[in-house]
Amino acid sequence: MRPIRSFKPFFPLLSFQKMPFTTDGRVHHSGIANEKAICEFLNSRSAAIKATICPPDARVEHRGGTGQKADAEVVSAAGNKTISIKHHKTGTFDWLNSTAALSDASKTHLQANLRTICEKFSTSTKTDADIATARRTCDDLFAAHLREMPSEQIRALLSGCYEKNTDYVIITDVAKSELVAFDRLKNLPELRTLEGWTYFMKSSPRAKTSAQIWRRAADGTEVNTRLRVRLVLNNGVTALLGLSTSNKSSSPCIKIQQDNVAGFIASLVEPVRETYVEVFAAPLA
Repeated sequence: MRPIRSFKPFFPLLSFQKMPFTTDGRVHHSGIANEKAICEFLNSRSAAIKATICPPDARVEHRGGTGQKADAEVVSAAGNKTISIKHHKTGTFDWLNSTAALSDASKTHLQANLRTICEKFSTSTKTDADIATARRTCDDLFAAHLREMPSEQIRALLSGCYEKNTDYVIITDVAKSELVAFDRLKNLPELRTLEGWTYFMKSSPRAKTSAQIWRRAADGTEVNTRLRVRLVLNNGVTALLGLSTSNKSSSPCIKIQQDNVAGFIASLVEPVRETYVEVFAAPLA
């Protein structure tokens, strides 16, 4: 399966009502503040993590921003290394959040069905009831798509996410006031995928647009990968129907999230931990 190189939005928009995600920049800005604070910490006060991932002449520089896979980079004469910074307080964190990672087949299928939804409401006054119906229809579409995703597509999605990941990952474990750093090459076996297993989704009626990734051996043994896939509209159904002044498109967005983060951290190979309590201390420069 070939990955999509670009996924251009395909619906025009006009005005705004209700969005499923925060769009005023607060989450983005606080995330950048956290990333900058960690870079400053690694450069000036870190001992264990810096000694592990940084050569003596290295400096950690903030990256981030649209189109950047890395949140930070270790810059040195020996060669640069990329870092992804994951903020964890409760719940999950993302390994992938992309409108470009869907397969060609998925893109074609979803685009055709979303066009049908738009056409159905093209002459409607788009009442609250219309929007609710469209939202349920989209949820049903995405739920069915996840449920029917074949093993090889799931494999390609996971392995593509692994290959595009950074050299190092640093998790801000807020509950324990520490940073946990690890080497990608020594970890993330579930993202690399394992031979001899068939991959499939398990979902519940209460979480239509979300499903856990499981794998099954030839003898019937089933294992929860502790990875979750979400398939949503990146700007919500109101944007899809042309009701947003803030967003001019709404495209299918696929996410791979880490469930059971505490269990994941406990399973890491050779992690480096360091006390860190200044999570959002850095100002927005």
